[in-house]
Amino acid sequence: MEKKTTELNNELGGLKKTDLSRWLKDRKKEKTTFGQYLQDLCEKYGTNASRLSDISGVSRAHLYNVKNDQKVLSRKKVIQIGIGLGATKEEIDKLLKYAGHKELYPRKIWDSIIIYGLNNKLNSYQINELLLENDEGDLLNAEK
Repeated sequence: MEKKTTELNNELGGLKKTDLSRWLKDRKKEKTTFGQYLQDLCEKYGTNASRLSDISGVSRAHLYNVKNDQKVLSRKKVIQIGIGLGATKEEIDKLLKYAGHKELYPRKIWDSIIIYGLNNKLNSYQINELLLENDEGDLLNAEK
């Protein structure tokens, strides 16, 4: 489990220069990856790669590579996976962060519709319909 920022700041405050390289190595080892976090969510929500593939439209082979941190997904695919899992906004934001994307941001209309859908327990198709109704593109097909 990753340490909180305040814990890391406290450790750094009392760290001697001679211990810095060891401390940095330890941080690299404990860093959570996208694949690890996705696996944790799959276990939490009781799903597997086959089901996740059906939910997200990402092939099983590609998901295998993603789970092993060998490939990266687009932002919209990460969001689709999160919605398919039934993940919370906070969990989807973490997935996005670990995949190297920006979290959902309510000042962006497209993101606001996604957040609305999450808050109202809508599925990917229902959210996609809202996006299209509001001329905000497509969750399921066009890149975003």
